[in-house]
Amino acid sequence: MLKSVFAMGVVASLAYLVLWPVDIDPVAWQPAAQPDDDPRYAGNTQLSAVQRIAQGIGRGPEAVNIDAQGRLVTGFIDGRVMRFDRNGEHGEIIARTGGRPLGIDFAANGDIVVADAVMGLLRIVADGHWRVIADQANGVPIKFADDVVVSSQDVAYFSDASVRFGVHQVMEDIFEHRPNGRILATDLNTGETHVLMPQLHFANGVALGPNEDYLLVNETASYRVWKYWLKGDKRGQSEI
Repeated sequence: MLKSVFAMGVVASLAYLVLWPVDIDPVAWQPAAQPDDDPRYAGNTQLSAVQRIAQGIGRGPEAVNIDAQGRLVTGFIDGRVMRFDRNGEHGEIIARTGGRPLGIDFAANGDIVVADAVMGLLRIVADGHWRVIADQANGVPIKFADDVVVSSQDVAYFSDASVRFGVHQVMEDIFEHRPNGRILATDLNTGETHVLMPQLHFANGVALGPNEDYLLVNETASYRVWKYWLKGDKRGQSEI
C-alpha cells in the first residue's frame, strides 16, 4: 500500500514538473570543445595591476567611453549617465534615462549615444536632455539594446541582445538558447533603423574594424565573434 502511494506521489510530482508552465522554450545545444591547447587562451596576470577609480559612485557601470575632452562617460544601473575626469574624479550626472544605460558612444557633434536596455537607442544632447532615436526595427520592438558604436558617417550600429527577454531576464535567454538577438543600424541624421544581422544567440558587444570596413559582433551565447562587412566586395556578408 505504502509503495503504491509513494509511486503515485512520484508520478504526480513528475507530472507537475513536466507540465508546469515556464517562460522559456529551450532547445538542446552542445558547445564546441574548449581550446585548452591554444596558447592565446592561456591564463595570465595582465590585469593584476588594475586600479579602481570612481569607487562608491554607483552600481553596474558597463560600457566606458572617452569623449573628445578625454573625460570618461559611463552609465549605472539606476539610469544615471555620468561623466568623470580621466582619473575618476569630479563626477557629474549628465542625464537620468529612467532605464538601464549600457553601451555608450558619441555622435559626430559630441552628443552621447546610449544603448539603453529598457528605453532603446537614446541621444543625449549637450544640456542633458535626451530622446529616443530608435525603439523598434522592422516592426519588432527593441527589447534589450546592449552595445553601440557610431561610425564617422553618424550611423549607430548596436545590438538588441534579445527580442524576447529583457535586461532582468538574461539567464532565461541564455537557457533558452534560441537566436533571439540581432544587430541593428540607425542613421542618426534621419532616424531610419534597419536590421543587419538577425537570429543571433544573445547579441552583445560591437566594434568597428580599421577604416570601418567591417563590424565585429560578439555572439555571447554561442561563444563566437562575427565579422559583418560594411564595405568592399563582401559588403552585407558575414563570417565567423
